[in-house]
Amino acid sequence: MKRARKPPSRIPKAPEPLPSELNDSAAALVEAWLEWPARPKIGRDVAIRWHGLISQWLDDAAMPLFARKSAGTWGGYRKDHPDRPEGIVHCDNSPAQWVMRKCLNESYDRSDPVTYETLTRLVTSLEFPLNMVMDRAGKEDEACLFKRSLRPRDGISSQFRYHTAHVIDVGLADKTEIPSIAISALKLHFLRLMSPLNMLLVPMELKGLADLNGFKKPAFRANSEEYGSHFMVSFKPDHIPSGFIAENSPKVPDA
Repeated sequence: MKRARKPPSRIPKAPEPLPSELNDSAAALVEAWLEWPARPKIGRDVAIRWHGLISQWLDDAAMPLFARKSAGTWGGYRKDHPDRPEGIVHCDNSPAQWVMRKCLNESYDRSDPVTYETLTRLVTSLEFPLNMVMDRAGKEDEACLFKRSLRPRDGISSQFRYHTAHVIDVGLADKTEIPSIAISALKLHFLRLMSPLNMLLVPMELKGLADLNGFKKPAFRANSEEYGSHFMVSFKPDHIPSGFIAENSPKVPDA
């Protein structure tokens, strides 16, 4: 005997697209945060200097690249890549948050600037934090090279309650294995992940703000006004250092 079909659910689906009154409210919230006088910002000179450090890292074949592509795997695991001698290492958003904290320290507290030598030492000694948290299994797994978690004093979320958002999506497909991803796409991913020119703080209580469709364009405009033409050209594929162009990369919002 065949089972009777269940009637369709009466639960209403979310509206697509959102009604204009909801979109307008979300847009107003984004603008209010971006225009808030006390919103923490990285100093222009600091951000541009750090962008130079990350670009130098990008071109240094003796350094691995990071990829925010966990796909169920803890950060710290290295994958071979035919076009990067030191490979690609999985991470979460910890490296970006670490960079953000160092830039804010330099901007607000006038701490000693991080040098490229410091970056290479942290990476070669496997001390660069690539996880917010790592469990015992990850720490005991010999295949996991980078075992350090992000300490509260090196981040921005625990102590100051901010989320480090990216203005232009990092944009790396989760289903593609690292060795099969073009090195051009991985380099563009790394630059967008690690350069402070592509970062903006959002209060943890409004963390979802950065996921709104109406966030990217005004955030891009805000960072463009803050950092000038250096930011405008930095993340467009035809202006990436070393002359590579990544196919199917996230679209850079119009100014």
